[in-house]
Amino acid sequence: MGRARALLDAGRTVPDVIEGADADTLYALRAELPAYLVARHTKPQGLAGAEFTEPDPARVVHTVERALADRLPTEQSAALHARLNLDAIKPGLRETLAGPRREVDGTVDQQAAPLSAA
Repeated sequence: MGRARALLDAGRTVPDVIEGADADTLYALRAELPAYLVARHTKPQGLAGAEFTEPDPARVVHTVERALADRLPTEQSAALHARLNLDAIKPGLRETLAGPRREVDGTVDQQAAPLSAA
């Protein structure tokens, strides 16, 4: 991340650095960028820090991984794209499958369970 860090320290934006990065740099960014951004986003002192929240690195990591998927060989790219797409639907999918999973587990509340069509 040496070159990327220099670019970020010089004022380049994260999206600009990601856009111009090769696969090796993107691997480094994926590993180190979240900590770098947290270090640059320090908690203000006093009352200004009352509503401070740590930055969430998930979005920037996702952006790095999308860029990485575009630069990898076909097979690896397809696998990473599939994982990223699955990650995007996983929260909804988990909720969708929760009901049937409870029925299979036997943990469904029969009083609250919807009536099945006959």
